[in-house]
Amino acid sequence: MKTTREFLTLIAAIAIFGGSQIMAQVIFINDFESSDLGTYNASTFSADWNGDSIRSSQGIEEGRAVVVNEGSKALRVKYPARLYGSSDSSTGAQFKMEFGQGYEAVELEYRLKFEDGFDFVRGGKLPGLAGGAANSGGSRPNGTDGFSARMMWRTNGSSGSPTTSSVNGSDNRAKMVQYIYHPDQTANGGTNADDFDWDDGPLGEWEEFETDQWYHFRHRIIMNTPGVNGEEGLHDGVVQAWLDGVQVLNVDDVRFRDVASLQIDQLYFSTFFGGGSSNWATTKDEYAYFDDFKITAVGQPGDFDYDGDVDIDDINQFSGNIGASPVGNLASLDLDSDGDIDGHDMTMHYSQLIETSNGTTGTYAGDLDLDGDVDVVDIGGGDGATLIQNLGTTSGANWSNGDLDGDGDVDVIGIAPFFGDASIYISNLGNSNGSSSASPAASAVPEAGSLTWLVLAGVCTTVRRRRLM
Repeated sequence: MKTTREFLTLIAAIAIFGGSQIMAQVIFINDFESSDLGTYNASTFSADWNGDSIRSSQGIEEGRAVVVNEGSKALRVKYPARLYGSSDSSTGAQFKMEFGQGYEAVELEYRLKFEDGFDFVRGGKLPGLAGGAANSGGSRPNGTDGFSARMMWRTNGSSGSPTTSSVNGSDNRAKMVQYIYHPDQTANGGTNADDFDWDDGPLGEWEEFETDQWYHFRHRIIMNTPGVNGEEGLHDGVVQAWLDGVQVLNVDDVRFRDVASLQIDQLYFSTFFGGGSSNWATTKDEYAYFDDFKITAVGQPGDFDYDGDVDIDDINQFSGNIGASPVGNLASLDLDSDGDIDGHDMTMHYSQLIETSNGTTGTYAGDLDLDGDVDVVDIGGGDGATLIQNLGTTSGANWSNGDLDGDGDVDVIGIAPFFGDASIYISNLGNSNGSSSASPAASAVPEAGSLTWLVLAGVCTTVRRRRLM
């Protein structure tokens, strides 16, 4: 039974890929079950693909997309006879659906079937992920403008594919490739995207399509490390693909970008015959079927906003959520997967996952500015100074302004399981990434003793003096 379509559902979960634990957040699902059968109209198209985020649509208003029943509802796309290309008057359908934000790593899944007797001719495009300008059509990326990572089918000698198309009297099959526009592309002198062949097994057999058969695809794109001070980004971007659950592509040296602002931010639904000349044209009316689209942002544990780093924005999400149920958009906060959001989850985050400004991972409760130590005052203000200035805050309380136990306010002493922010701060005062003592759990902070209050009084006096200077 298929799930219902929804856009930007903040469903977060822990997933296992490649033997390592990563976060996964579903950002789009469309299985067409809520769509009316028949030709796609403007309202149905908008509802299925979050119309406010759609740009540059072709083939929809021309009636080439139809919802049909293939055992379950699916989208059938028409490629009219003797045509090629993606314009309004040519073949297939094309549009770009933006996500509303950029991500560092995204997976795209969908199912596809070519109708029985489908003539692949020389090749054609299939949907994939993209970013920025979603470069295509001979527009080579420059490292700052965009990229695209669609699929293609290839046959009849295009890009070195074997001659297997029925137009030459052979069996009608087509090879699968990932078709990527990136700054270092070399195809046709750098004008066209590069092919990354889908192959399987120790001999590297090139995977191929047959007609009248459903296939399940999963693409994963991980952005490369951007450059600094105007330099090129690193060649460490990842492109992976799975066909019916079997990995058929694994590339880890792609440069998609030079700047951090370029991320994966859209689905590039693109399917048409071509190529840019008439020898790619259809020989008759052709049809392909698409179903079960799912787009998932993936990231490292603790990166709750999926922006590629574990920082103050992520730990602030615990504020006011300790004790809440780990459902919906809060599911990712349950880092130990024990069914609740508690001090242990928050401790795991700041002690094992958070990235500090001094280049280390992990810190202590009380390090409000995430510089790797728990101090009183420093050039930037200091943890103690910040906490004292915000004592009593309830609206907008978070880690960065002193809510260290995640109860939604900045206080001195709390009631278990909340032990008070000032108490937590004092118990860690002086600790730094280089110290040997372990970072204490928020749920195990001792009650403040007389020495604690003397130190806290000193903090208040220090802050007051700074204000009067």
